[in-house]
Amino acid sequence: MKINHSISPKTFSGKRTRQKILLIENDLPLREILIEIFADYLFSVKGFEYTENLHELALRFQPDIIIVDYLLPKINGDELCRQIKTKAETATIPVILFSAFDNAVKSKEASNWDAFIAKPFDLDELIKTIKRLIFKRKNNTQLHPSRHL
Repeated sequence: MKINHSISPKTFSGKRTRQKILLIENDLPLREILIEIFADYLFSVKGFEYTENLHELALRFQPDIIIVDYLLPKINGDELCRQIKTKAETATIPVILFSAFDNAVKSKEASNWDAFIAKPFDLDELIKTIKRLIFKRKNNTQLHPSRHL
């Protein structure tokens, strides 16, 4: 898998708060690489090969963002995203769906993911997307706190 990367981790280190990423990726080598890279960017990461109940994991871990592979055993990332976006407690958590399966892009209306990243992906694009979505969520929470009760 090709991962392009040119942004330094220090570019986003700012406050040194450890924002949390929940990663669902069944490709072990990719999952391990992403966990290591995200840690370099001062993220706290929980990575899982698979889950049938992403909502439960999200409630337990309280991530700032969720990254889900589209093609997973038994249930696809699209359905996992739907679990998050249809529950009030987790609906505001941004979800990035990523896949080499181009038809996943067509599923936006049904699952309401916040961003799609095609594999192979550019790491700079992924990091920028993560930061943008976390920033957007935090600003919306501060501007509209009653929306997220």
